[in-house]
Amino acid sequence: MNRPVFLTVIAALSILFSGHTSPFFTGRASAAATRKSRSAVAVAAAHGQPAAAASRRYARTSRGRKAKSLRGATGPRGLQGAAGPAGSQGAAGPAGAAGPAGATGAAGATGAAGATGATGATGATGATGATGPEVVYANGSATPLSSPHVTVGRASMSSGSSGAITLNPAFTNATSFTCTVSGANATISSDYRFQVTYTSGSSITITSTALVAQTIGFICAGN
Repeated sequence: MNRPVFLTVIAALSILFSGHTSPFFTGRASAAATRKSRSAVAVAAAHGQPAAAASRRYARTSRGRKAKSLRGATGPRGLQGAAGPAGSQGAAGPAGAAGPAGATGAAGATGAAGATGATGATGATGATGATGPEVVYANGSATPLSSPHVTVGRASMSSGSSGAITLNPAFTNATSFTCTVSGANATISSDYRFQVTYTSGSSITITSTALVAQTIGFICAGN
């Protein structure tokens, strides 16, 4: 008995008596069977027979079936291969939908005051206002009269008297005003003296020491 056939017999006896396949014998027997199959194919090829037909005939023999059933144990897992190169960058995806509007931010700080602008053009002159009241103070008093006014005028004298002179507007009463008199057309060298008689708030009489016809002037002021 040659060595391959011997190994095949040993493997078959091991299966029969132990109920399981020995890796050692299985591997050795499988290798021997593979060599037998290759020899059968080679012989067939030498006799002009197709190699596939010779291989199928060997598989149908008892040795061929036994060699087919004695598969070797699975070898250990190989090492993990190195990582492949990084793929090219994919195309850009479509733009996403616009998000909701954010909340209104806080008000910013007040800015610095701007430069002063140029002076504008002068406006038109306004209408003349009403005449303000005359301010007249009584002698020795710091309080002005409540309703002061001044009346001026001229009068003709004859035989030393002017007669009654009516004052308009009138004063409150005969003691609320004072008058001064001067000779409007008198001769400077003449010594003329005048006297005022306060009849009422609306009437005075002026007399003169000169009994000649003349024109006199008067100014009356009061309340």
